Amino acid sequence: HGMTPLYAAASNGQKEVVEALLAKGAQVDLANTEGTTPLYVAAWNGQKEVVEALLAKGAQVDLANTHGKTPFWAAACNGQKEVVEALLAKGAQVDLADKNGETPLYAAFRNGQKEVVEALLAKGAQMDLAITVRQVLKGAGWSGDGKEVVEALLAKGAQVDLADTQGKTPFWAAACIGQKEVVEALLAKGAQVDLADKNGMTPLYAAAVNGKKEVVEALLAKGAQVDLANTVRPCLTPWRDTLRSNTAGR
Repeated sequence: HGMTPLYAAASNGQKEVVEALLAKGAQVDLANTEGTTPLYVAAWNGQKEVVEALLAKGAQVDLANTHGKTPFWAAACNGQKEVVEALLAKGAQVDLADKNGETPLYAAFRNGQKEVVEALLAKGAQMDLAITVRQVLKGAGWSGDGKEVVEALLAKGAQVDLADTQGKTPFWAAACIGQKEVVEALLAKGAQVDLADKNGMTPLYAAAVNGKKEVVEALLAKGAQVDLANTVRPCLTPWRDTLRSNTAGR
């Protein structure tokens, strides 16, 4: 992919080699064919000392690749907290999204990077910038740290019953995909157990039709109404597939 010696050394954390190449005039921001710079790959791999060496030689902190992903986005996505902090110290933009509208905060959440999520929130990362609470729940649905990160977001003021354009809340989403711990965390914060989407489909219905027995039992224990009917025939499979496709990969 058009890899230069500087790129290779940065990727592998070879600080002394990086400094030697830079001293001989290597271009600090010379990218590969995908627009990925030495700083980006060092950030992704958590090579803090190399990141600092590149920045000291004038590497552009927010220079994005062809996908719109910055070194800061890469570090956040891959859970490299020390690199995140080093880039923030050099003025990295905390909410700079990629071409898909995914912010560093959402990327970190999607990959279950709790410490990075908390660090970004502490720096004022916006939860309403390409990262609605329901989008956040998509990440929680497919990562092992869903409950902890949801609780961190709720502690920062995320609205527990904020619905999307289809009327689906984070609680509805968690119930639908069987995230019992997330369901319980949201209930503890006051989520409405019977709040239906625009088709009249309740969280209980969504959990039941998807065979999420433990969630069904948890909802019934919280007083979910067992006989509430939906108003439109559901089409859950496409919604679930969309949920998976939106959270697959990096």
